[in-house]
Amino acid sequence: MGMVRRTKDWIVSKALRLMFKKSLSDLGELADASINPETKRIHLRLELKGETEPIDVTILKYEVNGSCFVIKEITTSREWMDIAMHKFNVPLKFEMHPVFGRVIKKLV
Repeated sequence: MGMVRRTKDWIVSKALRLMFKKSLSDLGELADASINPETKRIHLRLELKGETEPIDVTILKYEVNGSCFVIKEITTSREWMDIAMHKFNVPLKFEMHPVFGRVIKKLV
C-alpha cells in the first residue's frame, strides 16, 4: 500500500473517530475506527456502558450527504443488535462537520 493511500486512510479514520466519538459519548467509548479502502467498509470497536466486552460494528453500506453520515446497512458482534437493526430498519444518521463530509466523500 502506498504512502498516499495510507495517508488518506488515516485522515478518513480520524474524521470518523471524531464524528462517532461525539455521537456515541453518552453510550460509551469508541475504542477503534478503521476503513477498508477496497470494500469501503468501516469497522468500529465500541466499549459500551454496561457491556463487559467490546462490541465490533461493521458498517457495510453508507452515504455521505453534506454534513450527514447515513448508515444504510450494519452488522455487529451481538446477535440481538443485528436483529434490532433489521427489525426497526431505520437508517442511522450522524451529524458531522461539513468539512468531514467533504473529506470522507473525496477520499473513500
